[in-house]
Amino acid sequence: MNKTNLATIFISILASLVLIEIGLRLMGISYPEFNRLDFRYGWSPRPGVQGTYAGESRTMMKINRAGFRDSDHAVEKPDGVLRIAVLGDSFTEAREVALEDTFWKVMESKLASCLKAKDIRPEVLSFGVNGYGTAQELLVLQDKVWQYDPDVVVLAFFTGNDIWNNSRQLDGHKDRPYFT
Repeated sequence: MNKTNLATIFISILASLVLIEIGLRLMGISYPEFNRLDFRYGWSPRPGVQGTYAGESRTMMKINRAGFRDSDHAVEKPDGVLRIAVLGDSFTEAREVALEDTFWKVMESKLASCLKAKDIRPEVLSFGVNGYGTAQELLVLQDKVWQYDPDVVVLAFFTGNDIWNNSRQLDGHKDRPYFT
């Protein structure tokens, strides 16, 4: 087979793949983009996006109206509710597990059992975002969490990467904000 034939075959295959990709996108079939670039945070989840996350496992994932992986919550805290806000990174966003198996949903369920006799309903809100460091989490706390009037704020801190996520010299992620 000569070089001209090989080039023709290669270009034909490449053009076919491009046309298939365009066709799938026009039909609305594509891998969902859960995150978007964000001037303040570096990146943030896209509100309302849902689809199958395919990483270490395949998980149905939905981003709520506020832009976090959780169900939607009223901004105003209902009466009789103990509201807990959880800030964190990928362990908190928990893309690899079903929503009901996230640590904060399990915590909400366990607290509901404990507080039932006192007529207090726990409501745990997740503000976790994959890859965030504590600088980004502080911005989320200031910009978004306080408006929900939480009674308790939990910071899920992972020593395996959260320390260097806060240093331009150690991490150097060009989109991430740093305070040092």
